[in-house]
Order: sequence, then structure tokens, then C-alpha cells
Amino acid sequence: MRIDLVKKRLDAASRAGVTLADDQRGNKEPTLLNTENNSEIRGLMMQHLHWHPFKAGRRQHFPGDLLTPRAVWLWQAKQMHDKCCSLGEGYAWEYLWNNWYQFQHWSRWARSSNLEYYPIIQTNAIVEAHWSVIKCRGLQWFSRPRMDHLCATIHEQLIPLFVILVNQVRLKLKPAGWYKLMISEWRDHNKTIAAEDEADEMDDNDAAWEERQIRMMDIHHTDLETWSCTCVKYMISPYHLCKHLVRQYGPRYPGKGEIIRQRTAPLMWIEDIHSHDPDFREIQVNPSQAGRPRQATASLDELGVSQEDLELLEATFPQQELENEDPRSSHALQLRRVDEFQEELEWLLEEFKNVCVIPSIRS
Repeated sequence: MRIDLVKKRLDAASRAGVTLADDQRGNKEPTLLNTENNSEIRGLMMQHLHWHPFKAGRRQHFPGDLLTPRAVWLWQAKQMHDKCCSLGEGYAWEYLWNNWYQFQHWSRWARSSNLEYYPIIQTNAIVEAHWSVIKCRGLQWFSRPRMDHLCATIHEQLIPLFVILVNQVRLKLKPAGWYKLMISEWRDHNKTIAAEDEADEMDDNDAAWEERQIRMMDIHHTDLETWSCTCVKYMISPYHLCKHLVRQYGPRYPGKGEIIRQRTAPLMWIEDIHSHDPDFREIQVNPSQAGRPRQATASLDELGVSQEDLELLEATFPQQELENEDPRSSHALQLRRVDEFQEELEWLLEEFKNVCVIPSIRS
């Protein structure tokens, strides 16, 4: 649409013999005709980003009967289209449709692209951090390592380290990486609650506290058992927190190992609230997806791999019976380093004896 408008504008200017400015030639064409509409469009897009059946409340209830990712996509795309039409922002809708709201683009960033789980990792920062660890720890002195060297580094150095970290978190010896950030957000909500209570005490207004309790129960539907709330803060919080949940739970935040983030409801499992074991919880399957056959895994023929290729791969990389027989294993490398260090010490002792000869004392 924008290309057609700019082309018509350029054709009309050429017929009239008028020279257009740079901002009218399409080079610096603004996406928004009115910049004041930016916050309203971005706010609606943020709602679409965080919307999911596990976090959506009655205020953002899905209007359809069959809840599927494609139905949610149609609903959200129509909402954004209607919003841009009501604001008169045709250029903005063209940009959003071409880059964000087509189904293949929407499924990459919307939380509701998978209705059976709510993603714990919500950005690609964890992938960038993973490769940063590989480059800074395992491959610090190698700029362009070979593929076998990279695989050996991941298998022998990084995976054992990650296993140790995961076991430390599961044994409650070390908090998870997100725990400190969750505590920081919890404390911020405690400060907000303390400021509201202090204002109520100064005004001697007991009705404000009662109204706040009514709003939590009737409007926001705050529930500790399901750990859910319909307020905006809860919807956009990566740790599923808001001041209403914190107020009901209390100012003391759970200790390490007492709180777990989950992909299924309740999204935040707390030890002294939820009775079931998080390790053996049942997965909540989307009713619209129930009964559908799962897609079968690809066969060797579909992958383009033959049995001869597998035999050649096994012959190229034979399997050792013991770890000590594998020269690339970590145990064998440690033993070899100890033997080399012991031989070097023995050689140094011999050289020291030959050089430092104590002369005999003559009588």
C-alpha cells in the first residue's frame, strides 16, 4: 500500500514538474502518521505478546469456542487491524502485518503459539549466553576450532559443569539463576504495599483497605492456589508476580528450593501453598489438541541416511569398553597429565643431583 501511494505521488509530481522533498519521496516516510498513537499500538502488541490461557483472566477472555493457536492468531491480528483502522494508521498496519502479524512471524514471538505450555525462557538471551560460555571457557584460546574439537569441548568440559550446577539447584545447595531477580521484584512489590498501607494509616482510612480487598477478589480474581491474577503487572511479569499476590501471600518471600517456576499451571509452585509434588504433576493438555495423533518421527530414509552410513560412522569412531581406554575421556587425560608431571619431577631431581655435588671435606 505504501509503495503504491508513494509511486502515485511521484508520478503526479513528475507530470506537474514539481520536485518533492526527501520525506515525500518515500525515503524517510514515517510509519506512524501521529506519533501519539505509538503507546496505544505498542500497548496492544504487548498484550498480544504475553497473552496465554494460563495467565489470561476474565478481562482478556478468548471470544471463540475452539481455542487453538491459529484461532488466537486470527483474534489478535483482527484486534490490531481494527486498532490501526480506528487510529487511521494504515502504514503502521502494513508494517505490522509484513513483519509481525503474519502467522509464520506471529508464531515466533507470541506466547500463545503453544497452548499446552507457557515458556519459561522467553527470549533468545539464554542461547547467546550459552555460546558465550563456550567461547569464554572451553574455547578461550581457539578462534576457529574444528568441529570435533568443539564437540569434545562441549561433551568433556561444559556438559559435566552444567550437570553439577543443575544438581546443586535440585539439592537446594545453590539458588537458580532467576531466583535473585525474582527476589528483587518481590521486594519492589513489598515497597509498594508498604507505601499504600502507610498512606491508609496516615489518612486513617479503613475503607480504602476494604476496597482494595474487594478489588483483588472481585475484579482481579487473585488466587494463591492457582497463583493467578488478572492485573497487568501479573500478565507482563516474567516471574508471575504482582502486588496482589504478594499482599495475600505475605512480605516474606520463599527461600531457595521452596519456589519453582513451571511451564504448566500453577506457573509458580510454592512449597507451603501447593500440596502436590511439582516433579510428578500432570501436564494440562489443551482440550482442542486432545485426541490428535502425534507426528511420527522421521525414518532413516526420510533423513537421507542409510545403514551403510551408520556402519561407516561407527567404524570411524569405535566405542571403547572402558573410559580409561578412550584417549579423549577426561579420566584418561587426568591420568596422562599426572604421569607426565611425575616424569618431569624425576628428571628435575636427577638434574639437581648432578649439578649440586657436595665436595668431600679433606681432613
